[in-house]
Amino acid sequence: SGPVLLPLALAYLRGKTVVITHHLYHSICPNGLLQYHPNASVCPGHFQARRYRECLGCVAAKESWKHSPLLVLATLLRRWLCQRVAANIGITKHVSRRIDLPNQETIYIGVPDRLSAGESIPSLPPASREWVFAYVGRLVAEKGLPLLIEAAKKLRDEGYDCRLKFIGD
Repeated sequence: SGPVLLPLALAYLRGKTVVITHHLYHSICPNGLLQYHPNASVCPGHFQARRYRECLGCVAAKESWKHSPLLVLATLLRRWLCQRVAANIGITKHVSRRIDLPNQETIYIGVPDRLSAGESIPSLPPASREWVFAYVGRLVAEKGLPLLIEAAKKLRDEGYDCRLKFIGD
């Protein structure tokens, strides 16, 4: 699960068949999140564009200048190894497009993909009943919790009675 450097390197050296499931962006970003840390914005793709100086600055803003070169070099090696595996599995089409690796496929784990099956998205049920959405996981920005709060606000503005429950630490 994810392009973990040591198992990837050992498998490559031993000639083993490897399949990687990409949940994040470790094969294209030293911090794995595609988040530009100096201002917490979405990274414009510095690593893939070979703008390694910007990557070093981003990593240094979160970690330190001492660790920056190591993390960027590790990402270069991780990317090189990912290009040599039997399959790179993205958990969404968005992840697959972003990592852009050979032998790539998208597999939605545990969630049927209605759109790729040609089904339309069902319309929202009536606003007369309460909706409760729950999130279970780490309470960190990269999980998209601000986006969930914004979506719930939009539903409330449209007259839907909805509640959010956050479970995690």
